[in-house]
Amino acid sequence: MKRRLFHDISSLVTMKGVASNAGRHPTEKDLGILENASVVVEGDRIAWVGPTSQTPKEFASIETRESGKG
Repeated sequence: MKRRLFHDISSLVTMKGVASNAGRHPTEKDLGILENASVVVEGDRIAWVGPTSQTPKEFASIETRESGKG
């Protein structure tokens, strides 16, 4: 399974609060914003999302793509 790491994403919008209402009728209040984020994709699913500084070491050796911020 192909794994990719996208890192140094300046701002990443998440659906942080959607789980609390079972995904029904999400509103702007349900959104979260991560600054300087990373996303790990395994195959066709998102495996991990979080701050770049907290990327788990297990993902250190996978193919990396920078977000192109700047």
